[in-house]
Amino acid sequence: MTQRKPAGQSIESFAEHQIREGQAGGLFANLEGKGKPIPGIDAPHDDLWWVKNLARREGLKAESPALSLRKEVEIELEKLPSLSCEDLVRERLEALNDKIRHANRTNTSGAPTTLAPFDVEKRIALWREQREQG
Repeated sequence: MTQRKPAGQSIESFAEHQIREGQAGGLFANLEGKGKPIPGIDAPHDDLWWVKNLARREGLKAESPALSLRKEVEIELEKLPSLSCEDLVRERLEALNDKIRHANRTNTSGAPTTLAPFDVEKRIALWREQREQG
């Protein structure tokens, strides 16, 4: 257990004394990261650094489910022209529609989704046109 600060001694000198004793006793010899740069030491000051580290460590997402779904839909739609099989296009569109319908019928936190399910046949017709053009 640590000692109490003696009366009449400043906190700074008491702390320095405790540190010197710890060093002499080898308490700091095998600390994790010894000899390595402190992560983020050169990053600009951020008052919320600890919140961001906690969120990253806990795997939390800052975006709403609706925004995540919009991103996923956008990425999938960009991939459609590169698909070589109509069945695969249909499968991907139907999977997206399932996710959109699920998001639209469940009450989620954050902004509501404004996505409507796709007309699969129209999207496949567009995919065919894109394939024919080039």
